[in-house]
Parts: sequence; structure tokens; C-alpha cells
Amino acid sequence: MSIFGTSNAYDSDRKLMESLGLRTYNFDRGWTDLGTVTLDWDGSDDKRPKATIKVDVSSMPAQFWKFTITRPNEDNYENDYLPLEVFELQTGSGNFHEYWPLAKMVADQMVDIKQIEEV
Repeated sequence: MSIFGTSNAYDSDRKLMESLGLRTYNFDRGWTDLGTVTLDWDGSDDKRPKATIKVDVSSMPAQFWKFTITRPNEDNYENDYLPLEVFELQTGSGNFHEYWPLAKMVADQMVDIKQIEEV
């Protein structure tokens, strides 16, 4: 952590983030793009990705997370693969390893968001 406007991944998150190929240092105070994780289909010859998860962090110095998840529409996958669905999840402050499982469950179509309305 630094008082000069940048920070690094928490020690408890560093190993997981590195294993996913994500950046682990010099996070800006605004949103910083840490990279995109591509999930593949297990045991399939399908070359299309199962989903992608773009990871951003905002460090103030507490770390807030944003996951942009792009996946095929489950109803159209067999026929067309399109349209793609895009979900954006934003968290409160916390560790990456606490929020990553939820982002992955949305990408794996284990958790679905059907509709969001502002009231």
C-alpha cells in the first residue's frame, strides 16, 4: 500500500491473481484494468470461449472490484452462440479471493441475473 496514489494486490490475493494472469501491482486510485480471464469449456473441442471476465480494481486504499462478464446466451448456444450476454458486477471493499467465486459462478451460468430495473 502507498499513500502516493497507487497500491498493490493484498498478499492474500496475490497467488490467485497471478495464477489467473492478472496484474498485481501499481493500482491507481480510479479504476485500473488488471486483465481479462478466459474460461474454456472443460473437455470440449469447442474453440469458442465459455466466457471472459475482465477484472478492474479501484484502490482508495481499500480495494473495490468490478467484473465484466461476457458469455454466450444459454438459450442460443447450440444454434448460434450469439447474442452474447454482458454482466457487470461491482463489489464493496474487500479481497479479490472473496469475490472471484461469485464472478466465476455468473460466468459458468450457475448464477444468473435476469433483469435489472431502476425504480
